Amino acid sequence: MSAAPDPPDLPASVVADAEGVADAADARAGITTRPALPHELDGVLARFDATWGVGRGPDHSMLQAIDHAGNTLLVAVEAGRVPDAPQAGAPLGATLGFLGWSGGLHLHSHMNAVDPTVRGRGIGVALKLRQRAICLAHGVTEVRWTYDPLIRRNARMNLVRLGAEVVAFHPDFYGDLHDAISGHDRSDRFEVRWRLDSPRTARALARAPQPKWRSEGGLALVADFEHVRAEDPEVAARLRDASREAFAVLWGLDTRPASPGATRPPEGPASPGAPRPPEGPASPGAPRPPEGPASPGAPRPPEGAASPGAPRPPGAASPGAPRPPALRPELDAAGDYVFTRDDPDREA
Repeated sequence: MSAAPDPPDLPASVVADAEGVADAADARAGITTRPALPHELDGVLARFDATWGVGRGPDHSMLQAIDHAGNTLLVAVEAGRVPDAPQAGAPLGATLGFLGWSGGLHLHSHMNAVDPTVRGRGIGVALKLRQRAICLAHGVTEVRWTYDPLIRRNARMNLVRLGAEVVAFHPDFYGDLHDAISGHDRSDRFEVRWRLDSPRTARALARAPQPKWRSEGGLALVADFEHVRAEDPEVAARLRDASREAFAVLWGLDTRPASPGATRPPEGPASPGAPRPPEGPASPGAPRPPEGPASPGAPRPPEGAASPGAPRPPGAASPGAPRPPALRPELDAAGDYVFTRDDPDREA
């Protein structure tokens, strides 16, 4: 396996600005975000257990090893708390990320948990912004993570508030979780890439207006999928089925269960001329039709890699990194997905 390239040297002003953005988020939330101290690891585990269920996350020895290796194990505590003072219970929030090099050096931000009694203060965003500042201080310019694409508040935080972009769809990414959040639901996930020093991220963190994405289809979301999943699992399962079908088409995936002895056709884009749903307003979870499909036979830009040695355009993924589909999911002003070909760094 080839070694990952050395991280770039970033201007001191970039790092200082990121630290200032993280400090401002802390001040708005009335908290302090910082690396967890050794005596706080049990509290971090308690926060993860309270979120996903006991035994559904790392154990103490794994946290100790991850922290010792210098990865981002962060906590959010009330502002003014003395770091070394004994504190009963879990922190208000905790996040865990570790380095990876598939497709280029990046941080994989795996867990981000906030006490539900203090949600709405911006603690989850503050933890992400502290992660960003630490990454940039170490020359790491990309963070990736996964999220459930049907949970609207997470989609909004990831795509709109932070400026990450969807680069992959992973059906049943974690298998059967059976945890306190997912229950018996399938673990379909979007993978997002957060380019920490990109124009898109700068626009999001400045709270500048989002572009009105040019739509070629989409998917309406229910306001609170977690509530639907808890109260009516059958409806939640139908919403999951509809979303999986819509997202699989974007990536050319075949997610149908195979019949015994049957063979599936090779995965790839849908055949030219495949039927599309009729136009009209979509119900939550139903794929939305294109608002203005391209003319039949209109040329599309090639999806292959650039010529050897050619510079990558802004926003292009490193070789081996997850590559967004030709149509990428974004959120519109109503909080529903639209499928667009627009440049992710496009201005409003």
